Order: sequence, then structure tokens, then C-alpha cells
Amino acid sequence: MENTKKETDLQYVPTNSMGHPLVAVQAPQLIIGEDSIRKAAKIAKELTNIVNKQNLFSVIENKKFITVEGWNTLGAMMGVFPEVVKLEKAEPNKVKMMMVEQKRWNPKTRSYFPTIAFIKPEMINPNDERTKIIEEKEVNEIRYLAEVQIKGLNGIVISKAQAICSNLETGKIDKPEYVIASMAETRATGKVFRLAFSWIVKMAGYEPLAAEEAEVL
Repeated sequence: MENTKKETDLQYVPTNSMGHPLVAVQAPQLIIGEDSIRKAAKIAKELTNIVNKQNLFSVIENKKFITVEGWNTLGAMMGVFPEVVKLEKAEPNKVKMMMVEQKRWNPKTRSYFPTIAFIKPEMINPNDERTKIIEEKEVNEIRYLAEVQIKGLNGIVISKAQAICSNLETGKIDKPEYVIASMAETRATGKVFRLAFSWIVKMAGYEPLAAEEAEVL
């Protein structure tokens, strides 16, 4: 009997409670078709259970965004894994910025809290009561660009994505340089999974964007 199964069929990978695959499979390639949608719906249902149980999501403006750990869990269920292929530091750059105090919303305490941020002068809204200008400063920017790809267990690259992180972002001015570099990798990881599997995350009931990306929008 002829085997009609295609290598491009979406495959479901059994996982343990942490979302790691229990068996080795070939890398899945997503196709459009009724059977693939049914399998994706099954994966989405299990993903929802794991994400809720392990609290692998953040609530931003009353919307649920899966964290990069949750996206990695989905990757394990799909039989793919992320790989950092590039991490570059931008040339040193002095930038004139406005140091401001901003009130940011904490969804856990349901209250605003003050934080120091650096904003380009043209980006400041004078009518924003949550932003208080402190002074203008020339700041040394530390910026990293990361590129991440996801691969199947057979080595085939499924998707690639790039992301950046800067110490001039809100709440990061005092962070060590390695934290800036690590966040660039984290954002690129969430983004590369989003490009490949956002439709499954949407089926699971979450926003099709990684929490680490949504925080800077």
C-alpha cells in the first residue's frame, strides 16, 4: 500500500508537563489543509493548559501575551528549537535624550508606579500627565541586535527573525550590558516563533505576539 503521508504534514509531538518532547520527530512544515487545522487545534488546546498551569503569560493592557518560555514550549511540542545565529553590538553612540519620570501600569497590583526613562525630545507629549520632565542629558546608548532561527531536529531551518534592545528603553538605563544583550536574544526568539506559529497561539486564545515584544510597543 502506498504511503501517502507527506513530509510537510503538521506533526503533533507528545510532551511532558514542562512542554519538552517525549519522542524525536522530523521538523514539521506547516501546510494548509483540514487535517492540519485539526492537529493544530489539538496542540493549541494542550498549549493553553500548559501556559495557564505554569503561568507562562503576561497581561498587558488587559490582553494575554505568552512569554518566550511559552513560545519555546510550543516549539518543543512542534519538534523545533531556537538557535542564536548572530549577536551584534552597535557602534557607541551618544544621544541627546530627555530624562523623564513616567508612571507605568502594573497589572498585578492594578496601580501605577514611577520609573525613570529616556525619551527623544520630539517624542514627548506635553499633555501627558503621566510623564514628568527631569532634564536633558547626553546618554551613551548600548544597543544589541540578535538574530535567531528555529530548526527542526533534522537541521532544516523553519524561520528566522531579528530584534534589538537598547538601554534607552524604559526601565533599562541602569541595567548591565549583558541584560541588554540577553533581552535582544529573548525578543528575537519570541519573534521567530511568532512568525511561524502565531496562528496556533491565536487558536489557543492568546495574542499572537510575544510578551517581550509587546512590552516595548
